[in-house]
Amino acid sequence: MEKEIILDIIADYINVDSSIFSADTNFASDMGLSEADIREIIVNVEEKFKVILSEEKIESIRTIKDLVDNFTY
Repeated sequence: MEKEIILDIIADYINVDSSIFSADTNFASDMGLSEADIREIIVNVEEKFKVILSEEKIESIRTIKDLVDNFTY
């Protein structure tokens, strides 16, 4: 369930259907998102799940899988 919520947050942010994503979709190279965009998506996910990631974890997020793995247990 968390994965679908995260995919919806990303899809809403870039205004596309979440079905186009794969786990390996890279925020920068595949979606063309800037560091600011990526951080905004992370903040939106943090707010949704009421979890704050460390700076180290944030900097390691490059793909959808990276993001989902930080919020699913």
